[in-house]
Amino acid sequence: MLVLSVMNQKGGCGKSVLTVLLANTLSVDFGLKVMIIEVDEQQTILDVRKMDREYETDFPYPIEVMPIWVDMGKKKEKVLQDFLDKKFEEDEYDLILVDIPGRTDDKMILHALALMDAFLIPLVSDTADRNATLNFCITAKQMQIMNQEIGKELDIWGVRNRLRNRYEEKDFEAFCNQIDLPLFDSSLRELVAYSRFNTYEGFVSNPVHKKDVREEVQAFAKEFINRFDLPVYA
Repeated sequence: MLVLSVMNQKGGCGKSVLTVLLANTLSVDFGLKVMIIEVDEQQTILDVRKMDREYETDFPYPIEVMPIWVDMGKKKEKVLQDFLDKKFEEDEYDLILVDIPGRTDDKMILHALALMDAFLIPLVSDTADRNATLNFCITAKQMQIMNQEIGKELDIWGVRNRLRNRYEEKDFEAFCNQIDLPLFDSSLRELVAYSRFNTYEGFVSNPVHKKDVREEVQAFAKEFINRFDLPVYA
């Protein structure tokens, strides 16, 4: 079971949309057992699921909402950690995606980040977004070093997201090399098809989407499965 967060400190980089895109595609089109855990107080994904219930009753994956921990005076109930430990023992899911607030200035959020097996960092071309990405990468690399000291791996990858054919997008590879961030070969454009997302339809097998969109998502999903060593179902 892989526990992963699509994470960046800059709002608008598409982390919630990318989380749902992965959950939909991997569960519907590739047959993986997926769960989303929502610990972001904005609860963007949960709000979409609530609207989806007007049109759909049979969903391909569950969305759980929970606090990271509950402060009980001198003791903290580590809700997220206990839940993940239980799911690991049950071995029911291939992938759990955790939607975490895009900040690293809070002990509670740092605790949640420390529970992850992997980060997928969506990269966009704006200068402010790159600065936020750099700041998060510094934090993630520090966590990676700490994990290595205790014999735990933390896998970190970047993916080019919301591409708009801008000049600044040409140096993504150089930027990632500079901050020592491995980069997916595949990428995702900024498309209306992605912004109008729901929590129950796949992209690859859905004829509503254009062929180039289906092929783009298929390439991304296959690389995701390969990079993070997830099971391949026939």
